[in-house]
Amino acid sequence: MVTKFMLGVFSICLFVAAPLHAQAFVTVSNEPHHKLIFSNAIVSVYQLHLKPDEVANLHQLPSFYDYLSLQPVIISNEVPDHTPVITKLDKGELRSSKGGFHVAERNTSSHSADIFVVTPHRLTGKGFPNELALPFSTGGAIEQFSGSAMRAYVMALPVDGKLKEFREDYDTLFIALDDLNIKNEITGKDPAPLNLKAGETYWIPQGTTYSLTSQSDHPIAMMVLEFN
Repeated sequence: MVTKFMLGVFSICLFVAAPLHAQAFVTVSNEPHHKLIFSNAIVSVYQLHLKPDEVANLHQLPSFYDYLSLQPVIISNEVPDHTPVITKLDKGELRSSKGGFHVAERNTSSHSADIFVVTPHRLTGKGFPNELALPFSTGGAIEQFSGSAMRAYVMALPVDGKLKEFREDYDTLFIALDDLNIKNEITGKDPAPLNLKAGETYWIPQGTTYSLTSQSDHPIAMMVLEFN
């Protein structure tokens, strides 16, 4: 079973007028609309929050990054002396960019935007030779990206949905796409609740054996990022 938004993922890019002119720029870590919400030796995650028609300061993005949104949004990506590019994102849709350029994102939606910028610290890895296969009792997963160092998929659990016990072969980061309440059972430890608000993260080290059982009163979804 998968959530409704995964069946309707789409992305459209349109060109509009009024290019942004060259100006001073900052690094993404110093851009005030980007908040660092998770970081370790493998990956950093920034949350970009913009009110309607609010624009970020011109900043330089890393050489490769992924991004996703918590809600359907329309963003104008404004690059100096170039025509802005309009990007439409659905909830939970993951996109990738080669980065390395300067940009100022403007929220052209009628509501606030919360976009998560995922910046892996390692750009090459061993790849993911095995097809994505998770032991769900009830639930499902849809792969959205796979490269040599990172793989991403959306995991969806219905009410009382369960991911049966398995060993995690990769360092893994969860980003909650919904408010969720999960029973997290890690081998060798007492069961513990995993309560996350939409946009919060949870790290699972490689080699962890665990199971997840949804205790939420509504279907839930998470973006799952694996690093190799």
